[in-house]
Formats: sequence, structure tokens, C-alpha cells
Amino acid sequence: MKTYIILYISLFCTHFLQAQSLEELLIEAGENHPALESKYKQYLASLEKLPQVSALPDPMLGIAPFILPVETRVGTQRLKLGISQQFPWFGTLKARKEVAAQQALEQLSELQILKNQIYFEVRKSYYRLYQLRKDEALVKENIQLLESYEQLTLQRYESNTAPLTDIFRTQIQLKDEYNHLQNLEVEDSVLLVQLNAQLGRSKTAPIQLPMALPAEYRILASELSILADSMFLHNPSLQLIEQKRNSINSQKNAVHKAGTPKFSVGLDYVLVSPIESSQVTDNGKDVLMPMVGISLPIFSAKKTKAKNRELALQLESLSYSEENISNQLYAELSKYQGQRADAKRSMEVLKEQIELSERTLNLLLESYANDGKDFEEILRLQQQLLNYQLKYNKAFTAEVMAYAGLLYLIGEG
Repeated sequence: MKTYIILYISLFCTHFLQAQSLEELLIEAGENHPALESKYKQYLASLEKLPQVSALPDPMLGIAPFILPVETRVGTQRLKLGISQQFPWFGTLKARKEVAAQQALEQLSELQILKNQIYFEVRKSYYRLYQLRKDEALVKENIQLLESYEQLTLQRYESNTAPLTDIFRTQIQLKDEYNHLQNLEVEDSVLLVQLNAQLGRSKTAPIQLPMALPAEYRILASELSILADSMFLHNPSLQLIEQKRNSINSQKNAVHKAGTPKFSVGLDYVLVSPIESSQVTDNGKDVLMPMVGISLPIFSAKKTKAKNRELALQLESLSYSEENISNQLYAELSKYQGQRADAKRSMEVLKEQIELSERTLNLLLESYANDGKDFEEILRLQQQLLNYQLKYNKAFTAEVMAYAGLLYLIGEG
């Protein structure tokens, strides 16, 4: 007996050490999920737009040979070289860069939304797998009890103190439980593949779960108003709308700058051939001519006004979207909060039912040991006890699922 106890403790410790916490799996999903990696690359790509939009246009170099030379008093013009550089109005490049930066932050907000969704899916799969493993353990334990009942009924039948039907009833219930266990194991394997896919792992990689989940799901505030305040402040979808609003406001400034004049400076050089036998001063002297220009934004005013109207309409659209999303989020919050309360209440009732069923079953077993009666009631109550235990697991999973949903809404994955 002592050896079995030591072996059990050793197996328990080994299982505990190998168990993977939910936080570890969330970190793994964040590092390995291909969708997250794809979105992150999009964010990095958007950052590369900043140096593109904030760069000056390339200078223009022109070469103009005179096919028909131009005769002047100081010589013949043979070739004209020119170089010019255009400069936008003061602050234009900074405004463009700010637009690109705000759009990159939109990509970052979308990355956070995707990460929050993936974390939510991982949590749900993890909690569901935890329930399945608990259900499997309960069914296996029930099978062991039924097998002991089968041996007990065989012994009593051989001693002519129990009918043959007691054996058959036990075997029928055993077959049901064997089938139940196989169904749970199939569902376990399917869910394991799903969770591994969410983690970016091999499909058949084993996942060890802890014996019990940490009680963090009970720490979260239970008042709806507190959760709603946190949700409206931290929800990634609402943060994305705010980021889009910032991006549009930055575009309004860039549009204003785009409607301002542009400067250009340049330098022209004209190659002049001297006139033979001419005594004119500066005969054959080349020409060096600086140039300054400014664009006249006469035709861009209409385009600028249209763009400003477009941005204003986009801001109005965002306000309606924000209101709609806020309403939907609050409805989801209320739903999860209700599920959380229902699960807690069900667990309290089921806990009492399990305790009463166990006490009643023990009394029936004692009675059966003495007079061999009411074995059918023992089997019925044993099955009822198992059902209560499975319902308790389901209610517990409903509570932690609601907790996962609340975390998802307040932007904590």
C-alpha cells in the first residue's frame, strides 16, 4: 500500500511539473500564430511608408542643345544645362509623415484586435479541453465503480442472494459508459488538433493540463458598470475607431498643406561660343542664370474642398460605427455577465445535489450489502450522481468561458 501511495505521488508531481498553464500557451500562440505574424509584417511594411512620403522629390536635370544656334551680341548659344529642385510648403512633408504614422498605428490596432481574438479562441479551446479531461476522469472512475458492482453482483448471484438481472443491468450500464468514454476521447483528439493549430504547433503535439485551474476567473470585477467602463476604455475595436479618427484628422492637415504653393529653385548654364573678330566685352562668355519659382494652386482649391468634405463624412461615419459597436459590446458584456452568474448559481445547486446523492448512495450500498435489495436503485442513483458531476463540470466551464468572454471584451485576451 505504501508503495502505491509513493507511486501515485510521484506520478502526480510529474504530471504537475509537465502541465502547461494557459498563460504559457497564450505566449506560444502570440509567438507562433501565422495570422499574427502576417499582420505584424503588414505593420512593419506600413512603417516603411514614413521615409517614402517624407522625402523630397528628385531634382530635375535638363540638357537642351540648340539645333539652330541662337546668335547673340556676345556669342552663339550652343548648349543649355539646367538643374532644379522643388520644395513643398513648410510643414507639408511633416504632415504627410504624420498621416503615414497614424495609418501604421491603425495596422497596430488591427494587430491587437487579431491578437485579442486569437487569445479568446485559445482560452475557449483550453477550457473546453480541461472540461473534457475532467469528464473523462469521471467516466473512468464510474467505470471502475461499475466493474466493482459487477464483481459484487456475481458473488451474490453465486451465493444465491441476488438475481441474474443485477449482473445484466450492470453490464448494460458498463457498455454505455465504455461508449461514452470513447466519444469523449474522440472529441478530445479533435479539440487537441484545434488547439495545436491555434498555437502554431504540430497537430498531434501532446498538451498536459494542470489538475486544477487557478482562481483568477473569480478575481475579475463582478459589477457590470465597472466592467463596462473598462471595456469602453480598453476594447481594441473601439481603440481602432479612435485611431482611425486620429488618422483622418491628420489627413485634414495634410490636405490643407497639399493646397499650398510649392517652391522651386534652379540653376541654368548656357554654353556660348565667341564671335570671331568681335571686340565686344564678354565675347563668348558663358551664361549662369539662377531661377526661383512658385506654383499657383489655382485649380487645386476645388479638389481640396471635396477632400475635406470626404474626410468630414468619414468622421461622421466613424461616430455612428462607434455607437453601434459600443451597443453591441455592451450587449455581449451583459450576456457574459449573465452566463457567469447563472453558472455560479448552478454550481452551488449541483454541489449540494452531488453531496446528497453520494450520501444516499452510500446508504443504499450498505443496505444492499445486508439484504441484496434495491440494486436497480443503486445503478440509477450512480448514473444520476455521474450526471450531476458532469453538469457541474459543464457549469464550471460555462463560468470560465464567460470569464474568457469578459476578458475578450475588455481587451485583455
